[in-house]
Amino acid sequence: MKKFWFVPVFIMILFMAVTGCSREKTPPEAVIKINHIQVEAAKGTYEWQYGFPYHSALVADATSPSVIAKHLTPLTVHPGASAKINFSDHSHPHLYAHIWENDREGKKLLIKQNQLTLPSKPGRYVILLHARWPHGNSDYVFSIELH
Repeated sequence: MKKFWFVPVFIMILFMAVTGCSREKTPPEAVIKINHIQVEAAKGTYEWQYGFPYHSALVADATSPSVIAKHLTPLTVHPGASAKINFSDHSHPHLYAHIWENDREGKKLLIKQNQLTLPSKPGRYVILLHARWPHGNSDYVFSIELH
């Protein structure tokens, strides 16, 4: 009878491991690198559930990506370069990205195996990156200058 407590505890630990229960109260930071140089990126709007079993949630609304980008230093790179996207918690969310233009999502950018293909025409771009995990989602903004 003394060892009976082990079964429910084991099942709970197994459930947490399988479902990826997040103890973090906010989404991880995006680590974006172009040619091994880290790009300054800012977290935008997000929704995040945490705790066991996701009994708490946080929703944060951010200003427009164009306003966020005004506070970021754009990285200057060659047109057609690619950006490697990772996260501070080493997770692998579903990703998609757009060019932010005229205060809305513009052209969708190709992401394959966490590699984002940047535009091929010279100019300054604000990139809006969307990341989706089973327990939430987050937007990230970064700026690049293509020469």
